[in-house]
Amino acid sequence: MTARAVVVGRRTDQPPPPPAGAVVVALDDPGRSLSRHHVSVVIGADGGVWVTDLGSGNGTTLVSTTGEVTELEAHSPVRVRVGSLLSIGDHAVTVVRRRPDTPTHGEA
Repeated sequence: MTARAVVVGRRTDQPPPPPAGAVVVALDDPGRSLSRHHVSVVIGADGGVWVTDLGSGNGTTLVSTTGEVTELEAHSPVRVRVGSLLSIGDHAVTVVRRRPDTPTHGEA
């Protein structure tokens, strides 16, 4: 499996362009707490999850499974573990691992 980035932001159709080959996800963000390209999430060939703040205006915070809080430094990838909480703007996501044959929310 080749590493592939998912870029999350409030609007991914505006400059700057996302990294080549990245899948882009635009979140509904009425409070405009996200940058256009806020954060990149990469699942590496070894299955590890790497998160990189893309120089966002409001930053990205990682809360580990032990409760340790880390403000990500822009453009410096950080490996995250399953169960960690990623806070981007007014949004938060928990890193989970699902089996490839398990449907995600909304899939039939």
